[in-house]
Amino acid sequence: MGRVLQYLHSHLSTLANIDIGGTDFPTVLSDLSAADHSITTAVKFAGKVRNTVGHNLGWKATLEKWQYDLLAKMIASSCLHAIAYLYR
Repeated sequence: MGRVLQYLHSHLSTLANIDIGGTDFPTVLSDLSAADHSITTAVKFAGKVRNTVGHNLGWKATLEKWQYDLLAKMIASSCLHAIAYLYR
């Protein structure tokens, strides 16, 4: 997914070097408190969630409601952004 984001960054109007790998789900959750509201950040977190829970559901982590809501918003925003920019 990282290579696809890098390849499509100009079409998506995002940065070319979005880091979506090398982490675990508890780290993703702890990083949420410093997240801004940009589409690049939304894509970054959507990618990190996909790369962590998509490969392993055994993380020892507890989601608070605000974390779940924010991640759901970021994932939905990323999907809608990709549809809007790639299928004009």
